[in-house]
Amino acid sequence: MNNRFYNCLYTFGQQIKSLSRNEKTKLNSYFIVVHPGVPIFGNKEKAKPEIDFVEGCPEVIKLKILNIYHQVFA
Repeated sequence: MNNRFYNCLYTFGQQIKSLSRNEKTKLNSYFIVVHPGVPIFGNKEKAKPEIDFVEGCPEVIKLKILNIYHQVFA
């Protein structure tokens, strides 16, 4: 792993926390971040975690989470 990955992961968490506060919804209860396996094969600079959404996650919330995810890990 590298520092860029963890910086992005931290930024993602902070943005989810901020949006949750603004919308008064616990967004983190709708998904799980799956850490990539170690060692990472391929380009380590572009390593991304996976996001698994819980069953019944509303589509609107899923889109908001994915939007933040793609912005942070672009």
